[in-house]
Amino acid sequence: MSRHVVVQVNNAGESFGEMALVNRGPRLATVVAKTDVILLKVDKSDFEKISTFTHQIQKRQIRHFMRRYVPLFQQVSDSGIRTVSEHVIMRSFADKAVIVDEEGCLNDVFIIKSGTCNVYRNLILEEESGRKIKHVLVGTLGKGCHFQRPNYRRSQKHQWRSVSGCCRRTS
Repeated sequence: MSRHVVVQVNNAGESFGEMALVNRGPRLATVVAKTDVILLKVDKSDFEKISTFTHQIQKRQIRHFMRRYVPLFQQVSDSGIRTVSEHVIMRSFADKAVIVDEEGCLNDVFIIKSGTCNVYRNLILEEESGRKIKHVLVGTLGKGCHFQRPNYRRSQKHQWRSVSGCCRRTS
């Protein structure tokens, strides 16, 4: 019986060990071959060069995207876009994943790089059996659109809005 507990299985094209290099810490797991394996080994200095180069390419792509597709940034100077692009984090979400909830706090602006997002509002229905919440589709956002939450107002619930005005309303 093995003394190891399997926490992850990697397949062709996947990697391991990069977190120890990035965080400059000890390895957090033992890796054991499950079958005969051929590996590509990248040493620390080459990994750092590749990471820097990849980071530069990604930031250049983000700057190009912001300039070309996002109306919010079309009048911003090149140095301004360069500064913003250094702080942008790219995230992926699966189909139907909730990106942000209407009731949650949000201090960020989200810009859609690819795909589409549906915008829903919570509609509270008063019925004999009690209150019911219905999620109503109010629009769809696509590439280059961005959304955020407005500031708190004491007399109003939070409401989603498309800052860029590129939200396509549903009928």
